[in-house]
Amino acid sequence: GHEESAVGTPGEGRPRLYFVKVPEGKTVKNRLHLDIMPSDRTQDEEITRLVGLGARVVSDQRPEFGWVLLADPEGNEFDLEVSVGELDAD
Repeated sequence: GHEESAVGTPGEGRPRLYFVKVPEGKTVKNRLHLDIMPSDRTQDEEITRLVGLGARVVSDQRPEFGWVLLADPEGNEFDLEVSVGELDAD
């Protein structure tokens, strides 16, 4: 069997993503690029959580654009946006 983990909780109108570990490494640029917006914690708290799970910060664009480019342990990149709560507070 494959090792599988899920991000997010099932709900109406929300995507549920499954990540399956495979033996092959990444060989080309991502064909899919995700922008993630936390809904239950701040952007900083989510960065801390994701790095604790094995992600790494590739490029911190918060001062200029408000998002952070991260990569999962296999090098797949994604943007972490400001959280829903932080966006609503502006």
